[in-house]
Amino acid sequence: MQSTRRILIVDQSALFRATLARYLALLDAGYEVVGEAATDEAALLASARLQPQIVLIDLDLPDRSGLGTTRDIRSHWPGIAVVAVTNHFDREYCAAALAAGAQNCLDKLALVERLPAVLAAIRSDTPLLPNDEVGLARPYEPP
Repeated sequence: MQSTRRILIVDQSALFRATLARYLALLDAGYEVVGEAATDEAALLASARLQPQIVLIDLDLPDRSGLGTTRDIRSHWPGIAVVAVTNHFDREYCAAALAAGAQNCLDKLALVERLPAVLAAIRSDTPLLPNDEVGLARPYEPP
């Protein structure tokens, strides 16, 4: 049996964070939301304190771009997998997220459809989904 994967949700919207946490609980697939953060600073503090295995991060944070936060998380904690999510899906923006260290970048409108497969791929250390109209991915590289 695979162990529970610890997830940190980073998004400025409390409603989105709560909804995503509830969705992950309903999946009943071995994921535990261990924390939430609304800002870059809170995300970095929570990453240090909670040591999640996966961070789901909005690229549009109020105090700093999620790109910089992603870069910092991957730099300080290379074992944390980062999945960037955005309301403003744009291939160039998501390519920048991948360059910053995210394993995947998804349109928030496609989360229900795509997130389970993305998380399963990270969990099993297998390559992620190919590029398409709702997400960009690169192979997950375990630490």
